[in-house]
Amino acid sequence: MQMQMHKIRRLEKIIMNDNFIRDGVNLDKIKNHIFDILRDIQLEVHNVYIVGSITNRTIVFHIKSNNCLVVSLNRSISEIKSDIGFWFLLKNKEYNVSDHTSIITLTDDEIYMLKAPNIKLVVLYHEINFPFPRFALGVADIASSLRDFAIGSVNISDMQIGKTLDDVKSEIETERPDIIGFSVTFGQTDLLEYLLNTIYKNDDYHPLIVIGGSLAYFNRDYLLKKDCNIIICNSYGEKTMRDIVNYWLNGIDKRQIQGISFLRENNEVVDTPTPSTLKDWAIYGMPELDVLPDILKSKGVITLETSRGCMNACSFCPRKSKAFGKILSLII
Repeated sequence: MQMQMHKIRRLEKIIMNDNFIRDGVNLDKIKNHIFDILRDIQLEVHNVYIVGSITNRTIVFHIKSNNCLVVSLNRSISEIKSDIGFWFLLKNKEYNVSDHTSIITLTDDEIYMLKAPNIKLVVLYHEINFPFPRFALGVADIASSLRDFAIGSVNISDMQIGKTLDDVKSEIETERPDIIGFSVTFGQTDLLEYLLNTIYKNDDYHPLIVIGGSLAYFNRDYLLKKDCNIIICNSYGEKTMRDIVNYWLNGIDKRQIQGISFLRENNEVVDTPTPSTLKDWAIYGMPELDVLPDILKSKGVITLETSRGCMNACSFCPRKSKAFGKILSLII
């Protein structure tokens, strides 16, 4: 155990001083880099889980049996317990190695929750409709909220950064995510239809499909009749997606998911209450930056918003999540 603790302290020192792990945005590359470090110091682990948003990035190492090492990169363990409140720190006793590192014991079910569900957020794109790639702020906000929820894994697939429709199709077929969230706006119906039909052709794969964006709510009756299991997200996505993960994990009633439309057994479309932004401000954090470097390389558009929701009141847009404020767009 003394030798193991020596390696743990060495790992902590390396991780805490590694800027790529702290500030990088490609989580797959960060995870591979961490495994390279583990091999170098000859510390065996069952798996590595990266949880928390970029401002609360935390690495959980499943060491052996049910023992897990937790390394908080940005803030002390006590701070993230009181502020973010990661469930695995609140429910379990810990042995503090340092201010930023603790050893905890998790059950098999709790370890499973660190990796499931596998959530894929897809940003569709027709270059002919929007010549400049635009940083998908809403999707980035949802990814941030889900990662601070510390349940499951989140991957963003953005067609604006050079991915083709077949690339996204291949990713879905290979990764087989448990939940797929599509962000769809006007002029992208054909892309959505193609991917949905691809999924439906696979008889042994049935992911939970969530569709958000202006087109989703506008066409909700058509989409819900196409697949009665689809969930339409019709407001702010952070709280809604957290509820959807809870629905996937625990089977809560769909009526408990805030901000959605769904189809009941009698073919009635049900709208659930829109989540309030006046509560639970902790879930509205900084957006994740997974695709930002590629957006910048593509000379895309970055939008700085000082309000929640779109400030415009277009007559053709039925979305409920309207707000007023100033929006600054920068072409990089």
